[in-house]
Amino acid sequence: MFIDHIDLKNLENKRDSAGSITLYLYSSPQETYQAYRMKVHSLFDELKKKLKKFENKKNKTITEDIAALEEKTIDSFAEKKGETFCIFIASDFKKIVKVPIKLKDQVLINDSFYLLPLTKAINQFNRYGILVFNRQKACFFTYFIDKLKEEKSVFHDYVLPNIKESSATDSQGSQWGSKNIANKEEETYNRHLKEIANIVFKNFKAKKFDKLILSSHEDKINSIKPYLHSYLSSNLVGEFTADIEMPENKIRKLAEQTVNSIRKKNELDKIEELLAAHAHNKAVLGVNSVLDAIRGKNIKELVINDDFTQAGFACAKNHFIAFSGPEDNLCPICSQELKKVEHLESQIADKSFKQGANVYSIITDKDRFNKYNIGALLRF
Repeated sequence: MFIDHIDLKNLENKRDSAGSITLYLYSSPQETYQAYRMKVHSLFDELKKKLKKFENKKNKTITEDIAALEEKTIDSFAEKKGETFCIFIASDFKKIVKVPIKLKDQVLINDSFYLLPLTKAINQFNRYGILVFNRQKACFFTYFIDKLKEEKSVFHDYVLPNIKESSATDSQGSQWGSKNIANKEEETYNRHLKEIANIVFKNFKAKKFDKLILSSHEDKINSIKPYLHSYLSSNLVGEFTADIEMPENKIRKLAEQTVNSIRKKNELDKIEELLAAHAHNKAVLGVNSVLDAIRGKNIKELVINDDFTQAGFACAKNHFIAFSGPEDNLCPICSQELKKVEHLESQIADKSFKQGANVYSIITDKDRFNKYNIGALLRF
């Protein structure tokens, strides 16, 4: 149920002339079971009709799997909602993943998978490296979207060198011996910290994560920081208190809470950046202004509320999109009739992305942006 950049690249390279099925299905938190069930049936009925055009021996196996997959998707209603199912099926391949972001419901069959919506979603999320450690143990995890994966676990059982007992019987000799042992213990702890910091940096150089989160006992978290490479220190974005002996599901929960807190702050910062730029005519707010910026190919970054929907008009060849069509209801580029679309916001996001803009969805604090729902930072 998980996808990363490597999986995405593999999907991009997948080709099947017999037909590659792409299905996106969003489960809204406000949706009733009956409404969700009807939507699933409708999408899968559309899939079955389209699949007939690609009918061949290979697709007979796919057709047999469709009914079971349809019921499995309906059964998922009880799971965590506010997510999009992304289903990819070919004659010798099947992958189902979820992303905690709204993508337009749709089903397509071509000779390759339709990955643009998923690419936009994945590009928004940082990959986090999470180091959990104590005086002897350390576990390094990666966290991407909502998946925690253990990358490396180490245990340093350093043997302290023998320290001869002081022949002195007075308190001064006893204090010297205790101090020497404490120094050796601290020396081995520092060695442990240095080695796990090197492990984290190797993973960073291997591009397994972008941002770092630290976790240990409250009085130990800061002890690792002097050993972190400057690149790691500059990408340290959070920390939480945990015991390395905790079950992994508890560490996952604490990691998720920390990441969500970071995401919320990033979203608030993005909204403030947009509003400040708008005050200096370096950004636009609202659907019509964003559409004007698209026509001028002037969007650097599109910011959109995750649950925002807007009907509008679009050319069948994707030449032109508008909130309201011109009087003759014809595309000004190819003169074909404009069709009404239910999800103009998806058309806006797709066109912005194809023009090289980043697409940033507001997921955790939508109320802050409800007045506008959509806006864009401009290139110049």
